[in-house]
Amino acid sequence: MNVIDPNHPSRAEHEFDGQQNEIFKGLGGSMTVVGVFIAVLGVLNALYSLKAGSTLGVILGLGVGASMLLTGVWLLSAATRFRDIVNTQGNDLAHLMAAIARLTNVYVLQAWMISISVVITLIRVGYAIYEATQHKAYLY
Repeated sequence: MNVIDPNHPSRAEHEFDGQQNEIFKGLGGSMTVVGVFIAVLGVLNALYSLKAGSTLGVILGLGVGASMLLTGVWLLSAATRFRDIVNTQGNDLAHLMAAIARLTNVYVLQAWMISISVVITLIRVGYAIYEATQHKAYLY
C-alpha cells in the first residue's frame, strides 16, 4: 500500500482548518477510548480462554483475544495519527493517509473474522442436520 510519509510532506500539502481539526480531535479521542477497551478485553479474553475445557476452546479464545488486541492496537495507532493532524503543521494529508491505512487493517481483520465465523456456523449447522438425520429426528 502506498502511504504518504509524514516525514516528507508533498509540495501541495493541505492544512485542515480549526473546525475540521476539532472533528479529528474528537474522533481521535473516541478512538483512543475504544481502542484501549478493545485491547484490554482482548487480553482478558485470551487469558480467560486458557481455562477453557477443551483444546478447541483455548484455540478459539486465543484467536478471538488476539484479533481484539490487534484491533485495539490499530485503533490506538489510527487515533494517534488523527491527533497528529491537529497537533502538527504541514503534514495533515500524510497523517490522514496513515490513519486510514491503520483503519483499513482493522476492517480487513474484521472481514476475515466474519468470514471465518460464517464458515464455522455453516459447518455447525451442517453437522447438526447430519446428526438429526442419523438419529431419525426431524427438525422443526
